[in-house]
This record gives sequence, structure tokens and C-alpha cells, in this order.
Amino acid sequence: MCYENVACFKRLLDTLKYDDLRVTITNNTKLKPRLQYSAQFGCIIGSSLQLEETWVNNYDDIPIIINNIKEKKAIAKDVRAYLL
Repeated sequence: MCYENVACFKRLLDTLKYDDLRVTITNNTKLKPRLQYSAQFGCIIGSSLQLEETWVNNYDDIPIIINNIKEKKAIAKDVRAYLL
């Protein structure tokens, strides 16, 4: 979620004087389709495959995993987030 979108939503709630304890916000963001290795997470990010399918055990796995993602046409093009 982008901070600016959440802040805009909060301003809308304030304008409407909404004071209930429950609020839901969604966000659909278009992504630049690309794959890359994340050392922080230890996997290839940018795909729509399950996390277990993108784990990298050693650096030799990276091209194999990327080719698998491309063969399955599983490169992410957008992301949807829900905040409750």
C-alpha cells in the first residue's frame, strides 16, 4: 500500500465523519513486469507463483527458477492489496 493512497482514504473518512471501528481499503497497482532475485527474502520476486516455487537455495538455481516462471507465463503485472 502506498502511503499517499492510505492518507487520501483517511481524509475521505474524516470528510464523511466516519467513526466506526471497521474500515476496509483496497489498492490495485500496476507493476512493471520484471523478475529479480531478492537476497533479503531469498527468492525470486515479481512472479505470481507460490513462494515455495521461487525459493533460491544457491545462486545456480536463479536462471532455472526464472526460466520456469517464464515458461508458466507467471510474471506479475499488477498487485492487489486489502487492508482491514
